[in-house]
Amino acid sequence: MQSTQVICFENECCSLEHDTDANCLILNWKGLLPSKAFREVHQQVLHLIRKHKISKLMGDARRMKTIGSEDASWIENFWMPSAIVAGFRYNAIVESDYVFNQHSLNSIIEKVDPESVTFRYFKGREEALHWLRNC
Repeated sequence: MQSTQVICFENECCSLEHDTDANCLILNWKGLLPSKAFREVHQQVLHLIRKHKISKLMGDARRMKTIGSEDASWIENFWMPSAIVAGFRYNAIVESDYVFNQHSLNSIIEKVDPESVTFRYFKGREEALHWLRNC
């Protein structure tokens, strides 16, 4: 199945696509995560979750660098609860080989109630999208 992916936002750290076939958002991380740009991406994601009633995200973290501690705290305490209330339920993560990135993502994920959001790790985009299409 060919996906229809529309870029709906882009800044210095991420491009954001809406995959209309899977009705998911795809976050394509570019590398460094300046705090302002990182939060701007997540605010856009929250807006699109609400606007399009999206429950699924895919984060392509292969090029993503470490999330700063203040931004991690902001994700845990503000963004994640807001996204869950808005309907966020599934997150496919295309893993980074960058060990510090893996650690920062894992420390956020382990604080999320597994009854609220299901997280799965994948080596490639296609298998991650396949899983999201079938959620």
